[in-house]
Order: sequence, then C-alpha cells, then structure tokens
Amino acid sequence: MNSRFRTMPGQHFRMTQFELIKRGIACAAALVLGVLLLVPNPFALLGLGGSGNGPDVDSLVPDKAQHAIAYAILAGILLFTFSGSRRRVSTWAACVAFTHGAATELLQNFIPDRCPDLMDVLANGVGIACAVLGWNLFVSLAGTRPAQAYNLPQI
Repeated sequence: MNSRFRTMPGQHFRMTQFELIKRGIACAAALVLGVLLLVPNPFALLGLGGSGNGPDVDSLVPDKAQHAIAYAILAGILLFTFSGSRRRVSTWAACVAFTHGAATELLQNFIPDRCPDLMDVLANGVGIACAVLGWNLFVSLAGTRPAQAYNLPQI
C-alpha cells in the first residue's frame, strides 16, 4: 500500500487541488454522458438532429460506435483521474465506466422513447477496453505514468 494513503488515527486524507480538479472533470463527464443517455432525444437537445437541413448525427455515426466512443472517452478520463499501480488504475477505471454504462442502460427502461439494449452495453465495453488497452500501451512505451511523462503533478 502506498504510504500517501496511510493516515494515523484522527488524521484525514487531504486531496490536492489538482486531484480535486481531475475528479471534478471525471464527475462532470459522467454526468453529461448520463444525461445524454437518459433524455428522450439527446441530439435534439444538442441541436444536432431533427432539423431537416442535412444528415442527422445518427445517420453519420452508427449507434454502437457512438456508445464505444463515448465510453472510451469516459474511461480515458477515469484512467487519468485514478492513481496507483497500472493494474489498479485500469481495473477501477474499467469497473466504474462499465457500471455507469450498465446503469444508464437499465435506467433507459423508465424513459419514454428509450429502451435498454444489451448490445449497447457490449459496445460500451468495447470502448472501455480500447481505452484501457491504449492507456496501458502508452504507459508501457513511455515507461512511466502519464503524469510523469508530461511533468504533471503526481497524485
């Protein structure tokens, strides 16, 4: 166990400002993705669909690719948010992102004009796996954690 996380009785773990910002970005990304997946017509909400002035986003990018891309981005943000060993970071990021994807798919059952789809959960998993594999490849090739490679503050 890393000594940074050990506290004596009566002491509390304090996050740095950089850690708070990273976690805030991760929470905001999860919240935005959750809203987009739970509103009845997310592209109309963004002003990207239903105008009749050209192809909709849904016709340009297949639904499963949208899910994979969205969850690859979420997993990528989570990978840079968590700290610890590569295995620990990869596992936590994948678990949190996959749980988010499965939960939003289940919640879609209660939203008008939305329906849960097991293939969407699978597409989410593919995006998450691609992000985790890409991150691990980057860390292996760089020989260090991304924060060290870019001289960012360590958490």
